[in-house]
Amino acid sequence: MHALKMLKPGGRLVAICANGPRQNDTLRPIVEARGGLWEELPPDTFIGAGTGVRTVLLMLDA
Repeated sequence: MHALKMLKPGGRLVAICANGPRQNDTLRPIVEARGGLWEELPPDTFIGAGTGVRTVLLMLDA
């Protein structure tokens, strides 16, 4: 949400974030309302970095 506030008009936000209930309740509706992308990444995408957290790639334009 903080990064979205700093976006200039015409800018694009691309981020990887956790894919939990809070993100699905708060961020996903914003992304979808703006016609953005919400793509769930495969399980264990970051296992090599020591985490098995579920993640999502999101992209939206200002």
